[in-house]
Amino acid sequence: MRRFVRWTLVLAAVTLVRPAPAVAQGGGRSVNGLGDAILQLDIVRSGNLQRIQDQLFSGRIDATIINVDGDPTNFAGGDIVAFALASVSGVGSPLIFSGSRAAFDDWVEANADRLLGILFPSSLSESASGVDVAQSHSQAFLLSTALAAGGRGDIGGRLEFERFKVEGSSGNAVQALFRVNALAVEARFAGLNDSIRTRSTTVGVNVHPSYGQTSSSIEWRVGADGFFSALYATSAAFDLGSLDYGGGGWASGRKDYSRASVSVGTLLLGSKTHIPSSLIDEDFRFVADVVNERAIRWDLTYGGALQYLLTPQVSAGTKLLQTRSVKSATDAGRTSQLLLVSVAYLVGGDSPLDFGYRFSSGGERFSAHAVFMNANFTW
Repeated sequence: MRRFVRWTLVLAAVTLVRPAPAVAQGGGRSVNGLGDAILQLDIVRSGNLQRIQDQLFSGRIDATIINVDGDPTNFAGGDIVAFALASVSGVGSPLIFSGSRAAFDDWVEANADRLLGILFPSSLSESASGVDVAQSHSQAFLLSTALAAGGRGDIGGRLEFERFKVEGSSGNAVQALFRVNALAVEARFAGLNDSIRTRSTTVGVNVHPSYGQTSSSIEWRVGADGFFSALYATSAAFDLGSLDYGGGGWASGRKDYSRASVSVGTLLLGSKTHIPSSLIDEDFRFVADVVNERAIRWDLTYGGALQYLLTPQVSAGTKLLQTRSVKSATDAGRTSQLLLVSVAYLVGGDSPLDFGYRFSSGGERFSAHAVFMNANFTW
């Protein structure tokens, strides 16, 4: 049981498949718990001391390991550690420990919830991939579907190249969305420039049936949205994965003027992270039990769009969104904003092909800049 709980910290309590042993950067040993995981970070060795001052996901680790067992490159046997874990953003008080490896493993087990709250303060997906899956889905849905009133068409797509920063670590990502009527598929590939070189792939699907009416100058729609997403991340230390899913209701409207149109939309989304117990070894069932028992998290995303016709076929526009956590666990959810500016070419008069720039922010913890292309066509 203790070995299992130690692994939960390293695997972020959301393991999609049974983790394979990871090889340490410096010596070819397998990673076994948080005590070995910190050895994958940047280390300064001097005599019998190993000094670690580095970041692991959203936590800042400050540790000194004193060699007792005769091997100055490991953390085992009678080795002594002075360990501190603090939030990169400076929120809350740090966790501090000093003692042997065995005592450290027991301490990790006893403080699992607080450790996970520091390592993943908003969500596993945000700390590992640079975006919160639920909030990213909500905002992408409003941009490409709900606020695309009038120019939504039967087929739509979106392609983005992004530069982001999450809890002090920078990264790059490419993400895409493809939609046919009320079915959409999303994919994201991201890399963090952290010490353990985290790389992630996120693939999701969503359905969003709706009902609405359109007149000469006004359009409105109401509907439902359901999504399912799978995240798989690899690093020099270990692999981890998660399944996220959820659903909710949405509404949007548009008003046309002589040369401009104004659209508004909102989505209330409930989401959850789940681990299928059938995919986890018996020793890891506790991870599934803890994660699966967490309450549903609720986020509200709302915003508007302004489009102005420059010529009969070219328009300029902007979209502004905000997502707020309505109800969530203490270690999940946050408020984020999105600002987008674009230029659109109207193919056939009412099927826009957009090019533009997006800025996203979650306060001091998260920010992203992206360039994109978005299209909606009627065939």
